[in-house]
Amino acid sequence: MKKIIFCDIDGTIVDHPRGMHYVSDKVRYAFSELLKEHLLFLASGRAWALLPQDIRDLPVSGCLLSNGSYAFEGDRVLFDHPIGREPLQAVMDFCRENDAVYYFETHNNVYTNGEHHPLHARFNDNWDFARKIYRYEPFVFQEPITAAMIAMESQELVEKATEEFKDYFDSRQHHGFTSLDLNPLGVNKGSGIRELLEKVGIDREEAYAFGDGLNDLEMMTAVGHPIAMGNAFPEIKELCEEVCEDVLDDGFYHALVRHGLIKPINNV
Repeated sequence: MKKIIFCDIDGTIVDHPRGMHYVSDKVRYAFSELLKEHLLFLASGRAWALLPQDIRDLPVSGCLLSNGSYAFEGDRVLFDHPIGREPLQAVMDFCRENDAVYYFETHNNVYTNGEHHPLHARFNDNWDFARKIYRYEPFVFQEPITAAMIAMESQELVEKATEEFKDYFDSRQHHGFTSLDLNPLGVNKGSGIRELLEKVGIDREEAYAFGDGLNDLEMMTAVGHPIAMGNAFPEIKELCEEVCEDVLDDGFYHALVRHGLIKPINNV
């Protein structure tokens, strides 16, 4: 029976903080093998604009992006839930009043007010590939925004922003940083997976999910077979039926072999 596999990116098939910048040969093999019989979707907090080319070039059935806001299969858009104008205006007002930096992500661009801000310079240290898609002109709602992020100078501001935006967003702080992902209320990887499963007509018991981060929590409860990476947060591991090897040890590949979803390389 056809299965569907949802695969996070950061911490699941690459790990930039620990020096794993490229998808391994075993994981690339796993992607190609899966597609022979099953469906495979990348499931990321990133918008399309923030996927580097080597990730875009991976063989997949489609993508679930922006923490569940947007999904496509091949050339077909399955759903698209952009952020409304009023919440975006609230973010811009907060950033102006508190010297914070916003990032509004579309399918092709990232709009930010941070061109000359030191926070933006630090952000670019980790996202150098994204320089070409930043847009610094004033944002005037010219494109639908699929995801938003805000970077601040202090934890106090993080807590202030979380409180201010509670009627608009589910805010989630990035681990170790004074920055937030801003997802529309009720929109997350879990809600996106449930909607996607309905669109493609596959039962949750035939669905697998691989992840490591806190934005994967809802994803793990939306599938029949949640699998945590060996490097995952404890909260993720507690929700999952299995903890596989670390991303640095090709955990995604090894788990798929154990579950009989792909054959091992060279059948050994």
